[in-house]
Amino acid sequence: MKKVIMLLLFLGMVSFPLYGQTQPTLSLPNVSANKGETITVPISVSNLPEGVISFDIWVSYDSNILTATGVNLNNTLETGASLTTFLPSGQVRISLSYANGYSAGSGVLANIEFNVIGNPAETSNLSFIKKIYNISEANGQNGTFTVSFSIIAIKTNPSDRQFSFDGSTYTAPQSFKVAPNSKHSVDVSDPQMDGNDKRYVWSSWSDGQVKSHTITAPGSGQSKTVTAGFNTQYKLTTSVNPDGGGSVQTDKPGPWYNAGVVVKLTAAPASKYDFEKWTGDATGSNTTVQVTMSTAKDVTAN
Repeated sequence: MKKVIMLLLFLGMVSFPLYGQTQPTLSLPNVSANKGETITVPISVSNLPEGVISFDIWVSYDSNILTATGVNLNNTLETGASLTTFLPSGQVRISLSYANGYSAGSGVLANIEFNVIGNPAETSNLSFIKKIYNISEANGQNGTFTVSFSIIAIKTNPSDRQFSFDGSTYTAPQSFKVAPNSKHSVDVSDPQMDGNDKRYVWSSWSDGQVKSHTITAPGSGQSKTVTAGFNTQYKLTTSVNPDGGGSVQTDKPGPWYNAGVVVKLTAAPASKYDFEKWTGDATGSNTTVQVTMSTAKDVTAN
């Protein structure tokens, strides 16, 4: 009978908080860092009462994004406690047994150390699997880790033109989540055909750089937009009827002209031929005529 009473007293001491004592609340933060960095994620606590007998905390994370490397007690409420730590892949376990090694109140209970291995913008939940304080479940709030990123947006004018980003081809517009302050190559194919009689010729980038160049990403959480400008060009096709009856001369080199350009055509008859008229996308009987390149043109000198 004495042994049973002593056991009940012991369980009462361990399992239940003192009268009026509030269960502590544990929390994990929302945090971000660059790929390749080593970070410290604190497990914060509020309402930590006197008389910490034991706790057992399990935290899960995505092992494709983070790798846990250890636990430290730097700048925590610890005043002499000794922790037991387990680091299976994707989890961290922190245990303290029968030691009054923590000050009461609010602060950091322990720090988990991670290496960041994920790619920019990937996220990992930081979640409590278990949070036992004096063998009772404590309150808790989960967090999220995000690999830091910035955004590079590529546009073209006119839209829907192709470009390359870091060696891969895309159709504009596109946005890329990249590591802050990282460097990336951009280029455009030139010219870009739209059928046989229409094409797009690169003219400039909005950042003033050459056709193939390097872009530096902005800082974390920021974005940068660069636009590739193209001139729309149409093809001017000229012919004579009959073959050998003469030639057609233009006042500007062709056969491709920017949209809106006015081209002057002159019919030059061969010996023993007289010019009669223009047909196709030009009319009239004068030896000279003008066409505006708002579309592809096909003109015949007869």
